[in-house]
Amino acid sequence: MGKRNRGSAEMPFLDHLEELRWRLIKSIAAIIIGFIIGFLIVSKFNVLELLIDPSRPVIGDAKLKYLSPGDPFFVTLGLALTVGGLLAFPIIASQLWGFIAPALQPREKRAIVPALYLGLLLFTCGVALAYFFAVPITLQFFSTFQTESLEQNIVIGPYIGLAVKILLAFGLLVINGLGLVRTM
Repeated sequence: MGKRNRGSAEMPFLDHLEELRWRLIKSIAAIIIGFIIGFLIVSKFNVLELLIDPSRPVIGDAKLKYLSPGDPFFVTLGLALTVGGLLAFPIIASQLWGFIAPALQPREKRAIVPALYLGLLLFTCGVALAYFFAVPITLQFFSTFQTESLEQNIVIGPYIGLAVKILLAFGLLVINGLGLVRTM
């Protein structure tokens, strides 16, 4: 198959598939490399403790529990994959943009690029809001139920799952909030 002719507006279907294949390979390689770097970051900089910090008002200085011998390892792998995905995101986004951009009109490109940067900023603000306010308030709220019959014993796996879901939800809600304001 020949290379893309920059002068022509269209590309043969098989050339599109070939380009998509290479962009997917580069994206998967970025995720794998990001995972390896993420594992080193999670291990060296104690990212787990960073995610446990919002629970300190509820648990104090106590450590979170685990139920299965493999839980610490699998929680670390999950965090490494999450950090790796975050590290790989710029490469994945650039590969996606490189695949889609040739089909866009110049005015469409000018509208999308600032929206992506603004979306990233808003997502970060939503995650920060959740980290500093929503996660501690949620844990405080949950810790008040059935206290006369049940003893609170927070387990690491479900806690990390809940914390990550809240962080992602707030990040996405803040981005969506901008979309709702624009449509009203």
